[in-house]
Amino acid sequence: MLPLCIAMCNLQIIMSRKNQHRGHSALVGLSWMQEYARRRGPEYAQEVAFNLGRAYHHVGMTHLAVPLYIEVLLRVERDSHAARGDT
Repeated sequence: MLPLCIAMCNLQIIMSRKNQHRGHSALVGLSWMQEYARRRGPEYAQEVAFNLGRAYHHVGMTHLAVPLYIEVLLRVERDSHAARGDT
């Protein structure tokens, strides 16, 4: 979870008006998000997709966030069908 915290701190710095290196902060933050996703692994894919979507949404990249949010919703629906025994 440490990579997630580091990523979100860097992404929050982007929003500061005093930050003159927003592009660099964005790259560092998104790099840490990728590290977070790698460490969490496939068993936490829904959590990772939501957090990546939230990070993209936070920095205004909604065109990248929306597909991840949709993936989360589809996973929830698929998991609820699986829990009920539907095919």
